[in-house]
Amino acid sequence: MTGAVQQLPVEAGVLKGYTVALTIERFYGRPSLWWHAWAPNGSYAGQTNNARWLALLITQHRQTTT
Repeated sequence: MTGAVQQLPVEAGVLKGYTVALTIERFYGRPSLWWHAWAPNGSYAGQTNNARWLALLITQHRQTTT
């Protein structure tokens, strides 16, 4: 990752109907794995660098958009 700030997302699967993808981004100068989620309608639910928070992020998105 020489000089790269963000890599293109790689689709990892589906969680609770949301498409999940991963990127590697620089976070405080070090490579870090980030989880991203998109709703079935294509809206972006958000990102987290903590896999355990991914389900919470999806739940929050679902509650605030329906």
